[in-house]
Amino acid sequence: MGRKKKIDTLKITANGSHSEEVKNGNEVANASSNLTEQIEQLFKTDRKKFLGFIRQRVRSQEEAEDILQDVFTNVLAASANVQKPIENIASWVFTAVRNRIIDSYRKITNNSFNIRFFQVDKISDKIYPIKLKAAFWDLEGAGEKISNEQVFVVDKDSDNADERIIKLSFALKQKSFDKEKDYYLILSDYKTGLEYLKIAFKIDILIENLFSDFD
Repeated sequence: MGRKKKIDTLKITANGSHSEEVKNGNEVANASSNLTEQIEQLFKTDRKKFLGFIRQRVRSQEEAEDILQDVFTNVLAASANVQKPIENIASWVFTAVRNRIIDSYRKITNNSFNIRFFQVDKISDKIYPIKLKAAFWDLEGAGEKISNEQVFVVDKDSDNADERIIKLSFALKQKSFDKEKDYYLILSDYKTGLEYLKIAFKIDILIENLFSDFD
């Protein structure tokens, strides 16, 4: 019998659904057209589709609008440096949209919040559960834990991907944070303490939010 292996495929999707492939058959295929013109046309014809996709995964309509505008600007800028023809422009733009949404997940704007993890591989004869602990850290200097610590077990054996989502709740310390600085969510093995996963986050909390519990 083969030796079981440790799960090493957790994907983080803070405050959203688990990551998924977007299937979209819309192609703006016109080799003779300028790439910039094709992108502009795509945003005109499919703007509602892009916006709806984003809105389902972020906190507000305003945030969705900002993300779409940001993606549109960045994609247009990137198109100037594209050397080879892009066969499926819609798929290329959707990739940019998904990446931008992931970036938005990694910005914390409230003192208390949830993080969701997706267990990619279900438990089987060759994959065994693992017990982890998770907390946010400021790694500057000697290092400081800046949130509560959560202990959880990755042990889902369901074929249903939705049942392999793990939700953890965190609360940051009551202090000021540098919104330009990287803070880290660190997952480590509960028994050995060895680092399992480290993900950078930005923290941008309004000063008044720090005292919201006392209103």
